[in-house]
Amino acid sequence: MEDLLLQADELTPTQIRDLINALKSLLEDKEADEVEVKIGDMVEFEIKKGVLASGVVTHVTPKRVTVNVHEAGGETSAPTRGITITYSAPEQDPLAEDDSHE
Repeated sequence: MEDLLLQADELTPTQIRDLINALKSLLEDKEADEVEVKIGDMVEFEIKKGVLASGVVTHVTPKRVTVNVHEAGGETSAPTRGITITYSAPEQDPLAEDDSHE
């Protein structure tokens, strides 16, 4: 491993990027070989750091799967222009104490 790093030290930035991309592809191939996924499997995966999704596999290729997501949990952010409001929260917090009943 140390010999590889010494050899990489003599590469140009472009060559290093190419090497990194080749290593990432090799890693994806090896990791994909470890998991046998088939259509109909229920799976769970991290969409984004801290956000888990689960669903059913609908399509499989050697490196990727397509999943019909049934549930996602966690906290994330999204641009306002990219969201659709499916329920509008009340103007006032319903859990706030109501002083009118005292």
